[in-house]
Amino acid sequence: MKRHIFYLFILLVVTGASFTKDTVFENAISGYIQAIQSDNSGLRHSAIYQIARLKTHYPDKDYSRVEHLLNKVSTSDKVAIIRVHANLVCNYLKSSHIIGTRSGNEDPMFFFNTLHQELNQDFIKDNQRYIRS
Repeated sequence: MKRHIFYLFILLVVTGASFTKDTVFENAISGYIQAIQSDNSGLRHSAIYQIARLKTHYPDKDYSRVEHLLNKVSTSDKVAIIRVHANLVCNYLKSSHIIGTRSGNEDPMFFFNTLHQELNQDFIKDNQRYIRS
């Protein structure tokens, strides 16, 4: 049995099978893309939240594979909160200075509310001269 496990390990090493962060990230994105296209609204919402969490933890990764899909969802999903959150996350993915909340145990609604507040504060900061006190 040990010999079989050893040969399997050698085979994986020789064939280049690896589980790097990039591979895990790409597999996660692929799974979330499938989930966003599901008929199950809870699954779609969860995938949108998980994409935002990925951005929080991996801010320098390329999210172009999901941006177009999130734009589409933000205008055409039949559930209003999913449209709103898809739009919010799409803007978050395009932002280089919004950091999102970093705690790992928050409720998705807390995360989305915090993200909305950050985007709002960013807007106010960028448009301060036009805003009346």
